[in-house]
Amino acid sequence: METKDIEKLLTKYYEGLTSEAEERLLEEFFANGEVPDILKEDKEYFTSLNAVKKSDFTPYGLEQKLSAALDAAAASTYPDRKDNTTNVTGTQKTTARRTRFAAMARQLCGMAASVAVVASLGVYLISRNNDASRTEQATYAQAEAAIIKFSSTLNKGFAQMEMAQEKTGNVGEKINQCIELN
Repeated sequence: METKDIEKLLTKYYEGLTSEAEERLLEEFFANGEVPDILKEDKEYFTSLNAVKKSDFTPYGLEQKLSAALDAAAASTYPDRKDNTTNVTGTQKTTARRTRFAAMARQLCGMAASVAVVASLGVYLISRNNDASRTEQATYAQAEAAIIKFSSTLNKGFAQMEMAQEKTGNVGEKINQCIELN
């Protein structure tokens, strides 16, 4: 796909107007190989999103909390109903209540999914930053070791130069003594 097509698809994606097939196209595009520089941030986003999708991280107790919230919502929607599984009546009022309950359930599920995605993304980014800081520390340690080695080699070279100067000075003195004797 060309960059212009991807940019149009990304605009559509960020507006929430893409189909599942279009989203798979974007995921495959960013998962395969290099992308132009203007799409690097989008690639990082899709890479992170893909990592979150692959992880099975669900916060502890989330299912129980959602179930309790749904039960509480059902109880407040149908306060006179003793058993939420039986139909009260076939009236429009009951249908409206069910529709509101379904909308509320969708909202709660959406919020729970959002929390799970954000938590997973946070865990991924924190672990990635820790890896980066470890890599940075290792690089500094290697640089420090290289500088120390260079410094010690330089010091050895200076020491040998001083010895050479001493010997040259001694040879010079002997030559001068020989010249004076002649």
